[in-house]
Amino acid sequence: MTSNDSFNGRNGVGYSRRQFLRSSAASGTLAAGLAAGLTACTPSWEHKFTPLVSNWLEQLAMGVGAELIKDIASKGLSRFWSAWGPGVESNAGEILADDTLDAYVVSSTGTKRQASASFSTSVPRLFMPGGVGWGHPVPPVILAQVSLAPDGNPATDHLVAFVNTGRQYVMLKPWAWQTLLLFVNSVTTGQSGANLDIAKAGCALSLLPSGVRPVSGGSPEGTVDWVTYRTKNGTVEISKVQSSNSTTTGVITASPIQDDNGQPLVMSFGLPS
Repeated sequence: MTSNDSFNGRNGVGYSRRQFLRSSAASGTLAAGLAAGLTACTPSWEHKFTPLVSNWLEQLAMGVGAELIKDIASKGLSRFWSAWGPGVESNAGEILADDTLDAYVVSSTGTKRQASASFSTSVPRLFMPGGVGWGHPVPPVILAQVSLAPDGNPATDHLVAFVNTGRQYVMLKPWAWQTLLLFVNSVTTGQSGANLDIAKAGCALSLLPSGVRPVSGGSPEGTVDWVTYRTKNGTVEISKVQSSNSTTTGVITASPIQDDNGQPLVMSFGLPS
């Protein structure tokens, strides 16, 4: 096993990208087993779990089986991620030097609008709390938190997914990653042992961005927003619907995970206000 083909989890147990893909072939069980369980059960977890927690990124990362990576915006990435250093550093510098998150809701073209300042010398207007990220060897992807506050704020934080060796990235608004986190939590809660491993593998393959350019939009009235992106196994669409009584619902459609009728699994969650 070479260093470029290895992945070290939180417990330091290394396994190869090839081994992960082989073991994840069992994630088809997610469609027949977990999806059936999700559609048949009453989602009591929705009332017990909230994405508005300071460690939301860690919870999302652990739900898909990602590993902690320190100092992602420096040139310190090693082992499997060593080739990602220049791309992540450049894009992180560009993101943090910008005035607003709005321009980065969805961006994965890899084309710079202007020369990017060095991350180490620029004065960031935005923040990556702790400077850490979480990496997963498949698709592969590095997940990071972008915030308007130095210590983060889950109500306004954005999720950035670096893909294609860090040269491109996908940015998700709070409502999008909150819906994604609620979905991951619903799939992994109550699982253990091999079933938990399969659930995490299924989430990684079926829910994480894989580097294909996403598309987003919304209604003229602002009551509906949506974003869709490609994953390793298919397509995910996440929508935000605001009702007349000001409640907000997140709806996620995961095409790789099918329900009992062979249709993409659709789940909805009440989002925190």
